[in-house]
Parts: sequence; C-alpha cells; structure tokens
Amino acid sequence: MTAQKFTPRVERILAVASRIASEHGVVDAESGDPVIGAEHIFIAILRDRDSIPFQALQGRLSVYELLDPVLDIMRQESYSSPGDPGRRK
Repeated sequence: MTAQKFTPRVERILAVASRIASEHGVVDAESGDPVIGAEHIFIAILRDRDSIPFQALQGRLSVYELLDPVLDIMRQESYSSPGDPGRRK
C-alpha cells in the first residue's frame, strides 16, 4: 500500500487541527500526543479563509455562527471527542 499524499493546504489544516486538539486537551492517554477529531478539522477548515468551504459559506452566513457553538461545546468540562481514543487532560 502506498502512503497517502496530501496537498500543502491539507497538511496545514491538519497541523492547525492538531494544535486545536492539543489546546483543548484531547490527547492520547499513553503518548500525550494530540488526537484529532472531526470537530478539530472542521474548525481548522473554517479558520482558513482561502479554503473552498469558507469561501462557499462567506456571504451566506457568518462563519462564527458555525464556529462559536462548536467551541462552546469544546470548552465544557464534560467535553471529550466521541469515538476518539484520546482523553482530556
């Protein structure tokens, strides 16, 4: 099997998603490495003003109307990334 290749934008989005996961304490219990969930990728994509999803939504609704509820959930003490093997610090 060949290794998956990503565009520079995807690599950047995954790096931002990793940082977001780490900032919210979603980490692997053994290694302490960030565990990236769909919500982290979603936020990273919407923060990239050059991304097609951001451009498609721009002018139709406020991106912050999408981001703020997700971030509110992630700030709750009970937040954990469902289905991920990570844990919150």
